[in-house]
Amino acid sequence: MHKIHTYNKDTYRLLTSLLSPSAIGLNQAKRHPSVITVKVAKEEFFAYIVSAYLTVELPLKIERIAREHYYYTDPIEIERIIEYTNCLLQDACYVKQWFKARSLFAYLYKNIHDHFMLHAPTSIYIQFETFVRFQFKTFHQQLIDIVGEAIDEMKREEEYQYFIEKLRRYIQHAPPKCRSLHIVQAEPFRFYTEYGTLLNRSFLRKKMAEAPLYLFGLDEHEWNLSPIIALLPEKLYIYGRNENEGKTVTLLSIFEERARFLSEDAFQLPGIKVEE
Repeated sequence: MHKIHTYNKDTYRLLTSLLSPSAIGLNQAKRHPSVITVKVAKEEFFAYIVSAYLTVELPLKIERIAREHYYYTDPIEIERIIEYTNCLLQDACYVKQWFKARSLFAYLYKNIHDHFMLHAPTSIYIQFETFVRFQFKTFHQQLIDIVGEAIDEMKREEEYQYFIEKLRRYIQHAPPKCRSLHIVQAEPFRFYTEYGTLLNRSFLRKKMAEAPLYLFGLDEHEWNLSPIIALLPEKLYIYGRNENEGKTVTLLSIFEERARFLSEDAFQLPGIKVEE
């Protein structure tokens, strides 16, 4: 039989909701702290501790790091930092790189398991907040850097969204320079007119030199987005096998209803015809 002592009402509610009525005996005082008596195997007990930590304590820890180490005060920004940090910590490749484990849950579980197996008590009594503070001390040090990386990722996303919105406004107000442009996924993209003519680099370079690409941090040495902004089609058709390819996602986001993604098999020459 094991006991958890917690000051946090959210932790208390979560633990009691995770456990079946037959697995717990409650000693609920009129005021917190509360003590939960747990009648489960040690391995299951460790899992409950990690689940409660990830759900309740981890977001609070990320918030403290954002405030104390990176000086954020705005609640909306802090909430976004928590979201971005959780996204990183749920990425299997990222977790493997940092912790050599298949998941953050597995890493923290092993941390607790190894600790108690070393001491091998028959019953366990922990004060939850104090226990995770000291037991996960190494992880909390690592978390400072991870939150920093999450903030960098958030800033990059903000810059990307600003870039996308700036281009959207431009194409919405600038008059189209051609009826349609047909693009085949490649590296770089291949561009065709509606009559099936492949546009060569000499032609594209001339058009790009005439366009205000500098407004968007683009230039004539970029061969994917710059030619499209320079040609500014009324309709944009993208052919390929992967709609989630990065450059394609960007174009669909910028041109919105003016752009369509089609199967590579739909691209035919000469005189490309697309059913609306």
